[in-house]
Amino acid sequence: LLGVADGRRLAQLLLERCPVRDRERVEVQILFGSLAMLAADAEAARRALAEAQELSAELGEQALEGWAHFFLGLTESLVGGRIEPARDHLAAARALHAETGVRSGWARATANLGLTFLANDPDRARELVEEALAVDVAENDEWGQGHCHLYLGIIVEATTTDPEVVTSHYREAVDRLRRFRGGPLLPAALIELAGVLVRRDPARAFRVLAAAYALRD
Repeated sequence: LLGVADGRRLAQLLLERCPVRDRERVEVQILFGSLAMLAADAEAARRALAEAQELSAELGEQALEGWAHFFLGLTESLVGGRIEPARDHLAAARALHAETGVRSGWARATANLGLTFLANDPDRARELVEEALAVDVAENDEWGQGHCHLYLGIIVEATTTDPEVVTSHYREAVDRLRRFRGGPLLPAALIELAGVLVRRDPARAFRVLAAAYALRD
């Protein structure tokens, strides 16, 4: 995550040199696919993650199959912009994680499924993300809570004129994600927060935005 290009290169090397079709191969395929997604290479991500989904199903590794569907859903929604395929994969991930008792996976899939409803059913979007947040709170999952508060801020901002509620979600996201400095969510939360602050405190918004870009660098 701290070096997407290098991580992707190493994952590719493992896949080329270790052809055995086992659980470890599925794990590396999922890692390669998630890194390709972060690099906005939708085709490479789809290819690796589809192979991971098929192999995990063949091996009976339902938890890994759930993660393959999850990252396929993220690839379709965040990179490919294809909402219906994204929903299908995220719903499949949600069902598999429920069946295998992977509560963090269920919450991740549920929150991202919720965000796919933002444009046409914001009430449903909020309901799903709040369900995910409740699980993350119960599991004391700080990253998951930050993830959900970021999404809730986006949803509330699209449906209300109350900047205080929106700001509270983004601030909560920043607080929860602060110790997870290596991923993309903390900079995203800071950018969203700056977008709200700029209306009443442009100088502070500029500092927050600069912090987001410093983290990304």
